[in-house]
Amino acid sequence: YSHYQMTAGRSLLTDDMTFEDWVERDMARLRQTGVIQNHTSLADYAGSFNETIAWKKYVRWGADGPVGRGLYAIQLRHWFKAYEEHGKSRTEDFHIILSERMRNKKENQTRVVFEETLKFLKLPPAPLKRDTAHEATYTEPMKPGTRAMLEEFFAPYNQEVYDLLGEEWQGVWDPKPQQQ
Repeated sequence: YSHYQMTAGRSLLTDDMTFEDWVERDMARLRQTGVIQNHTSLADYAGSFNETIAWKKYVRWGADGPVGRGLYAIQLRHWFKAYEEHGKSRTEDFHIILSERMRNKKENQTRVVFEETLKFLKLPPAPLKRDTAHEATYTEPMKPGTRAMLEEFFAPYNQEVYDLLGEEWQGVWDPKPQQQ
């Protein structure tokens, strides 16, 4: 939703395009290219040759869509496969950061993540110019029906990310109970 707010705020979308329109346009692209399909289970389709071809078609179309950009499992599988084909290790050669960590101001997590990243890259300590994460402000909240549809759609892909990245990632994007 923050990507939509940023994109719309920069006039990169037509004035009358709602978030729901943008999501539906991207879902249509994902269906048209074959990334989303109904004839094969996700478990059987994930990582298949057909999914790879479909993903390449989708990316060539333009990766500005809000849904495709969030299919992290597909993107990670491609990166992991490419690295492993060249004798690299996903645990030693990837440093994946949960951006939400940087919003924890009490524990100065932006600085902690920055320092962890420098260490991973084997770079010397360096000053951090801004030690707070950018937090989007929304003009209006996401519609509950849209949120529910997206949560249901992303659930199996998120589970795959959790499985790819390990136990510490379990549930990080699962729906949170709404505050009353």
